[in-house]
Amino acid sequence: MTVITEEDPYLLFQEVCELTRTPPGTMRNLRTAGEGPPFFKQGRWLKCRKSKALAWMREQEEKANT
Repeated sequence: MTVITEEDPYLLFQEVCELTRTPPGTMRNLRTAGEGPPFFKQGRWLKCRKSKALAWMREQEEKANT
């Protein structure tokens, strides 16, 4: 069972864009291509765990440095 904590909250799509400093249009394109952070839909909201968004950013950094 996954426990939600303040350290690893769910972020809305716009919050992930702000956290990663990625324009919403770019994030939408990445999501459509299956290359962005792992969002899921809850009602009409797209959400992602903060830890997963940060892990995705680390992966992007590693890819850029290889």
